[in-house]
Amino acid sequence: IDIAVLDEDGKAVSYGVTVGSGSGCATAVEGLTATTSVSQLTISATTAVAPSESYCAIVVAAGGTASEVVNVKVDGVLPTSVIVDRAINAVVGEVTVRASAIHDSSVTGTLVLTLADAQTETPLGTVTVAAVGGQASTTASVTATLAAGIYTVTATFDDGVTVTEDDYAFTVNPADAPTISSVKVNGLSVVSGDSLNITTDESTLPVTVVVEASDASDTSLTYSLNSTSALLATSDAGTGLATTLNAGENVLVVSVSNSSNVTAQVAFEVKVNTSRDIEVTHVALMGTIIGQTTIDASSTPSASQTTLATSVGNGTATINAANVTGLDLDTVSGDELSFYIYTETPSASAVDGNYFDIEVELNQTGVVNRKASLTIDNATLAVSNGGWDVTTAASYAFNGTRENGTTAQVQVISIETLDTLFMPVTNGVKLDLLGLRDAMKTILDAAGHTTFSSSLMTMSGSGITVEVTVSSPDFSFVLGGEDFNTFKITNISVN
Repeated sequence: IDIAVLDEDGKAVSYGVTVGSGSGCATAVEGLTATTSVSQLTISATTAVAPSESYCAIVVAAGGTASEVVNVKVDGVLPTSVIVDRAINAVVGEVTVRASAIHDSSVTGTLVLTLADAQTETPLGTVTVAAVGGQASTTASVTATLAAGIYTVTATFDDGVTVTEDDYAFTVNPADAPTISSVKVNGLSVVSGDSLNITTDESTLPVTVVVEASDASDTSLTYSLNSTSALLATSDAGTGLATTLNAGENVLVVSVSNSSNVTAQVAFEVKVNTSRDIEVTHVALMGTIIGQTTIDASSTPSASQTTLATSVGNGTATINAANVTGLDLDTVSGDELSFYIYTETPSASAVDGNYFDIEVELNQTGVVNRKASLTIDNATLAVSNGGWDVTTAASYAFNGTRENGTTAQVQVISIETLDTLFMPVTNGVKLDLLGLRDAMKTILDAAGHTTFSSSLMTMSGSGITVEVTVSSPDFSFVLGGEDFNTFKITNISVN
């Protein structure tokens, strides 16, 4: 940034610079630095700096007689992707395979491409290509003379922090082999090298493979289905190649041979995923508002409880809080307001194996429009004390918009109150809504967004909703036979 700091006579004046976040840009940010010359200010950010629009630099003239604030936005480094080229001329003879890494132009690292025999895992060619500074992609190719068989291509890009990978399996067939025109697994089309994902609620999956093939000079074809270690099924017509697959990754090979015993093959993978779900029995809003009332509402109310009308559709369980009165989202010592999710008897099998992403959103629309969300990434869910608990997480991110349009985004790696935000209860979990709101404020205050955070602490009016989304691969909640991942509490009115 070109800069001039002058006195009233137009003479240059020395100056100092502070870069960071918060009030006066005084909160130091690791990796965010500023250097100066007589007429230039240079601001630099390493990858240690979280992407955000909330940073700033303040330039102060000697003696503090004048100052200027520069808003600083740090964009994140573009994610790296690796792609193996699937367009391979897979006929016996010389075959070339290619791969590309797409990355930020600032990234350094190496792309390694390896061609190997799928059955023996013997490398048949490897090349390493270094990324060139300033370029946004790196490419590599390997050429080898191949016999009929199944081969794998693996490409990895290592930037010194993260290794990104792609792989592909393909079949090389003799020139006079039959032509396989179609392969379908349980009605789903696959080609050589495909990876097919199928989800089931059982530990195994029955599959039927249907093959269409032809030979220009031979009508007597035989068909077989193999795993990497065993013959699974045979047929003279290409139909009814049936087997049962276990959960996990299954590599299958379809072979079609003519009467001269020349064989064409198609190799592919079927990933059998076992779905995980938690049956929800009912939900509740409970709390104590000091000096006003006690909140006690349920989707399966007793005689003394307020009714929460609940419906499920489009992946969301909508909980209508129109009948709940006395809600207060102000900060008053002693206030409590929690959302309870009650389920079937907790089983660890429903939450084992993958991390979860949890997002809590607080929105208001209408006369006043504002929103705030807390995203918890890579959280661990566990069975605890007869209920569900969130025990760890990798990071926490706030994203919000004030009623005047001002926005804020802040990311941190820990919050002290995690243990109290999600508490196990018998056959369920308790979400401390006021505690979650307070956690958002703490994150904002630490980043210097005190004005923004104060707007979260007093909410009134109508059009207020709270959404809680819990997501993970092959995971869902179930209510009334409907799958969903989001609880949305609507029609909240606050006096």
